[in-house]
Amino acid sequence: MSEIIGVVGAGTMGNGIAQVAARAGYAVIMRDVRDEFLQRGLAAIDKSLQRDVDKQRLDAGGKQAIVERIRTTTDLESFAEELRKHDAAPLPRARRWQRSPPSRYPRTEPPRAPLRGAGARDLPPFASCVSA
Repeated sequence: MSEIIGVVGAGTMGNGIAQVAARAGYAVIMRDVRDEFLQRGLAAIDKSLQRDVDKQRLDAGGKQAIVERIRTTTDLESFAEELRKHDAAPLPRARRWQRSPPSRYPRTEPPRAPLRGAGARDLPPFASCVSA
């Protein structure tokens, strides 16, 4: 694939996104403010992939290919330039900013839970089908 995904942050969420994207075949650039954060993120990815190798869900060659798709950087300018080289387009603005203010929408109440201690006959028919 020629698409590239930029991930800002190598923490739990960032390295997870990078791993999933690389496993799907995308080239990934992971950026963080310090090199030790990037190394920690790569170590977490390696540990997760090794678990899949140990459980025979992935072979060693597949693990190596996934890891090779992930590049790291601490430089924001090189990160942005790399994404520009691959013709990355900015995402359109979220539609929620284009709607009218929330005060114009009708208020809805959350669904009510049955009272504590309600018997089976007080619950809807589908709820009483569960056997204890």
